[in-house]
Amino acid sequence: MKPSALSFLKKDSPEQKWRGIINKFTPEKFDKLCEQLIETLPKNTEENQVDEQSYKKVLDELLALIFDACSRQHKYTEMYTNLCAKLIEYVEKQHPGLDGRGAIWGRCQSIFLTVVLKSPDIPTDLPEDEYMDKKAKHKHMMVGMVKFGGDLVSHGLVPVDGVMHWIHALLSERHMSSDADVPSTPQAADIAGEDSPTISSEAASGH
Repeated sequence: MKPSALSFLKKDSPEQKWRGIINKFTPEKFDKLCEQLIETLPKNTEENQVDEQSYKKVLDELLALIFDACSRQHKYTEMYTNLCAKLIEYVEKQHPGLDGRGAIWGRCQSIFLTVVLKSPDIPTDLPEDEYMDKKAKHKHMMVGMVKFGGDLVSHGLVPVDGVMHWIHALLSERHMSSDADVPSTPQAADIAGEDSPTISSEAASGH
């Protein structure tokens, strides 16, 4: 009976290991921690064959943790982009038929709909300082995700047209909104202003 990636997850609880390793990432520790992270992933050997569907589930779980970390530390978006590139390189060697870039883009689309474009669900009856704190945290997360999207484009890991669609959608939200205080307004302003992702001419041209 072939072991699956799911049994690997249950037996060794790698999610805790992944979270612990990812939370320690800094540019200075990148090579060492990247090696440690990849070492925790299931490997296809003659004795242990992990099917593609199970392996994709492992990849999706790991990408979710990476995206979460990046949303909280958007000064490291390029580092997390390099981590995704290393991860995809490893995964595609294990399963050449697995679309690693497609998995990253799927995660990006999910984050865009649930974090970037969606207004934060913050109760309006909170004390003002608590309300503003929650709003600032959401904005910080949103900016991190948009900057991460720009870096992923620049490294050829997601399609430039997709991220440009994000920007157009947010700018459209800003244009259509008549209330200057709705969450879509500062989101669009962040993207249009100094916090916007930088997309290289090579990425924009598809090269």
